[in-house]
Order: sequence, then C-alpha cells, then structure tokens
Amino acid sequence: MNRTLHYVFTCLFVAVLLFPTVESQAQQLEAPKDFYAFSTSYLKEGDDHVAIMIGGFKAKQYSFTDEYGVVHYEYFDIDRSNEIWKYKYRTHEWVQLKPYDESWLKVPPMAGHQAIQNQKDGYIYCFGGRSANGDSSVYMLNMQKREWRQLCFHKFYNHEKTAAAADLRASANPDLLPTGKAVFHGGIHDGIVSNELYEVTFTEDGIDIQSKTTPRALYGHSAIYDNSADVWHFWGGKTENGFNYENFTYSSAAGFGWGPQIQGPFVMPREGGATLLLDNSLYVWGGRSYSPLRKSAGDGEEIRTDLCVITAKDGQLYSKILATNLPPVSEVPLSVDIVDGDTLFYVFGGISTIWTDGDTSISNNVYRYNMTKSIIQQYDTTTSQWGDPQTSVDEEHFPVSHELQLDVPVWPNPAAGVVSYQLQEGIKAKSVKIYNQLGQMVLHINNPHDNRFDLNGYAPGIYFVRVDTNTRPCFARIVKISQR
Repeated sequence: MNRTLHYVFTCLFVAVLLFPTVESQAQQLEAPKDFYAFSTSYLKEGDDHVAIMIGGFKAKQYSFTDEYGVVHYEYFDIDRSNEIWKYKYRTHEWVQLKPYDESWLKVPPMAGHQAIQNQKDGYIYCFGGRSANGDSSVYMLNMQKREWRQLCFHKFYNHEKTAAAADLRASANPDLLPTGKAVFHGGIHDGIVSNELYEVTFTEDGIDIQSKTTPRALYGHSAIYDNSADVWHFWGGKTENGFNYENFTYSSAAGFGWGPQIQGPFVMPREGGATLLLDNSLYVWGGRSYSPLRKSAGDGEEIRTDLCVITAKDGQLYSKILATNLPPVSEVPLSVDIVDGDTLFYVFGGISTIWTDGDTSISNNVYRYNMTKSIIQQYDTTTSQWGDPQTSVDEEHFPVSHELQLDVPVWPNPAAGVVSYQLQEGIKAKSVKIYNQLGQMVLHINNPHDNRFDLNGYAPGIYFVRVDTNTRPCFARIVKISQR
C-alpha cells in the first residue's frame, strides 16, 4: 500500500500547478476553533504540502460566571463560515486567507458542501451545502488566479451530506476548464433525505448537470469511482430508517442498482466519517455508528475510532482495517501526507460526541496517525509541536464494536463442532462469514443450503458470525471449545 500511496502522491504533487504565495499580508494563527463540516483540498506550495479549508459550521460558545466564580456554559450558536484557511504540513503553520485578506471577500458563507478538486491545476469546485446567499450556485475557486467564480445555477442549494466522487483531467489549454465527470448522490435537502443523483460533466466550455431519481435515499454516505469498470460505488451512510448496510452502484449505461458485497473484514457502516478519496480507494476515519452511548442526560450515538480503506477494482469492493482505538472524529475531512517514507493521516477538529439531548462535543484537536509505525500523536498548540507518540493502536482488533447487536441465536454455545443458527421467518441467508478475534475471516459459505456451519478443526476461542441476508447483516458470538 505504501508503494501505491507513494506513486499517487508523486503524480499528484508533480502535476499540480504551483500557485503564488498569497498570504503575505495574512496573519499566522493557531488552528481554527470549533469548526466542522468544512471542505479540504490539497496542493503543493514550494517544498511544502498545504491543505485549503473552506467554510464549515462554526460554533460560538456562550457562558456566564455565577456568584461562586464557577463558569457555566449555556449554549452554542452555530452558523456558516466564509473563512478560508491554509495549513502547511511541514511547518505546521495555519494561515487565514479569508476574511483576513480582503481579496477573498466574494466567498459566501457555506457549510456541509462538497469540494471537488482538479489536482492538476488548482481548481476547487464547491457544490451544495448550506449557502448564505439563498441561491443554487456551483462555485469555483482558482488558487492560482485568486479567483472565486460562480459557474452555474442548479438545485444543489441546501443539499448537505451528499456522496461525491470525481474523475477530472486538465485541459491542454491553461485558459480552459478541466474536463471529466463527477457524480453526487443523496444528502439532506430541506430536512428530507434525498434520492436524487446529479451527474456532472465538465467540458472546456463549462459544466453540464443532469438530474436523475434513484430508488434509494441516503445521506452521510461516501462515493468511490472505479475507473477500471467506469462505475460509481456508494457505501455507508443512513436511510430515513437508520444505518445503511447495503452497497449501491451507478453507471451511465446501467443506471442505479445494487452493488457488490465488500470482500474482506466487515467495516462497520457509519455516517459522516472523515473521508479521503485517493484514486479508487476510500479511506474512512471514525464517523457515527449505531452503537448507543449513555449518560445521565440521555442517549447518544457512538463516534467510531477505527480507520479503514475500501478499494474499488473491476466492479468489486475490497476492505481492510488499518487501525482501531484512534480518537473519535466525525463531520470533518481526512488528509494524508508522506514524509521520510511514513504514511501520515491527519484530522482537524470535527465532532467527537453527539447526545440526543442536543449536547454536542466539538473537538479542536489535531491528530496525526502514522500508518507505517502504528502510532497516534496529538498536536500541542502551546508548543507548536507534535505530542508524544501513543503506540496503543491495535491494528488487528476485530472490526465489530462490542456494543454490536447480537441477534442470531446459535446452538450449542459453547460448541466443539457443528453449530446451528436461526434467522427470523422469511429471511434467507445469502452468505455466512466466521471471524476470529483478530478480525480475520476464517470461513466463508456462499448461498448456504442449511442453517449450519462446522467449527471442527478450528482453534478454541471466541468467534463472530456474520450472516448476510436479503435485508441486512445479522450477527452472533460463539465460543469454540476443544473436542472431548
């Protein structure tokens, strides 16, 4: 994987058209506070790699001090931001381009939008989200020309938490726009989960957008473009009834339909994870899971702590768990860099806990996970240095949360050999997968002819059973004992 990432980043950063330094008048600051749902794009600037962060929701916390000197926090006022920030990976500097620099005044406040970047020339396209202009524009930010342009009008306005992926190519003429295509699906529009799909074609003359209606409404999900099969995959997210366990595909030729099962360890579906799309691989850190949390004030949703990757190739999907026990993050982008042969993933801020009583924890932390060395570090803003490495990252932990609902009766349990299981009436098993405690799949049965599987020959220990059905996955836990 490191070789693939090295190749991707070498091509990406060599091909990028360098834009001039634009923060000569801008102030050097710490990381932005209380932000989430912003977009992030990546460029090369001299010898450094930089992230461009646009918009987002910004929370302002109001408080008062009582007669005993105790500070009480009353509520958050959350609104859209028109700020543009730049983060330099090598020097760890934060630069606020807008609104500090007056040349960026045309940028409207927006949040929850999708930014699609053509890595080869610095163009950044902003689609959807919540804009303060009350319009349905598609915007383009040209980092080289410091230009913010309104390209076209469409029903992207107030569409947030959509899934998007693009395949763009630079034009031979530097004065012309890049060409290629992108697909946007679902999201939340005026409080309603959307089943709309927008197919966007980028030509040298402009942008053409075609609207299509699909059978599935989703939000907070992710898209992957498979260039080997010219197919778009959609994974995770939520439906109007809860979390989405299925995969879907779209192609111009075949339309929208069911997608393939993911081959590899089970990656828990989630909504709003920190995502990064590199070539045909989707990296996902965290995101909201369905596992319940509890506190005195009420229930809440778990924010996952794993990092996984899903790769699309030849129409199929392949998964891998990269790490668990990472800090919980949601509603932020994910970024990556390669330094001295180490692959480094970054997350900035975001949401760490969501309670049903409205109490939401917004993180101002910056984390870096070194996938090569399996260590996690938190950035210390007081010293402007990365903190001590934490090596407690468990890369081989079983990728199903302990709070997972176990809803398949199995017997006998404990078992030494053949095990039977029972599904609800009318539900048919499509496949049975058995995982050990390391998250490794040790048995896979396609289209089982009966509700049984055999554990003879397997080492004693705890095993997890996943039964894929025509509706959703079902799970069980079983203890394997030695033959007597």
